Amino acid sequence: MSDTGSTLAATPGGGRAPAFVVVGGMKCGTSTLRHYLSQVPGIGIPAGEVHFFSNAAKFARGRQWYEAQFAQYADKPCVGEKSATYHVYPGVAERMAATYPQMKLIWLLREPAARSYSHYWHIVS
Repeated sequence: MSDTGSTLAATPGGGRAPAFVVVGGMKCGTSTLRHYLSQVPGIGIPAGEVHFFSNAAKFARGRQWYEAQFAQYADKPCVGEKSATYHVYPGVAERMAATYPQMKLIWLLREPAARSYSHYWHIVS
């Protein structure tokens, strides 16, 4: 995964702008895909969710704060994140597009009945 645009530029805080975001609902495979991507030597992706675009207080901290969340991956040519909340909150897509127009979205969907059944058993267990 390479990008010739500005999405991989370093910021003053040592972080980098993400090249991609994995988005999808709970039980749609976002955590599994994050795990697989973390195994790729050239990709840096945090284990937890940053919630930058869906949390107004975090979004207010600005791009430099967000990009600092990826500083630990300075040796990786590509960084990104995943979130199961970005598809729920209004305005998230607009924030993403306005803040990082070059960023790629990987959107995971699942057949609704199977997703609901899996979510039910997740809650029960």
